[in-house]
Amino acid sequence: MRNQIQKTFNFLVTLLIFTSLISSCKKDDDNNSNPIPATGATIKTTIIGKVIDTDGLLVIGATVSIGSLTTTTDNHGNFFL
Repeated sequence: MRNQIQKTFNFLVTLLIFTSLISSCKKDDDNNSNPIPATGATIKTTIIGKVIDTDGLLVIGATVSIGSLTTTTDNHGNFFL
């Protein structure tokens, strides 16, 4: 009987420790992770688009400018910057 009580006590203590460990785990709240880069940071990306007119027709040879970058649309109205 005493052996059974000891086993039950050990099981409950182990369960309490395990439950405490699991409940104390949480995701770190890292305030330093900002998805927006700092001012002056360089970001490299590709900008792809299609130029159409008000009737929905493709515009071939249109000039597209973003900042200091300029390109023209191809035979399908597509541009890549």
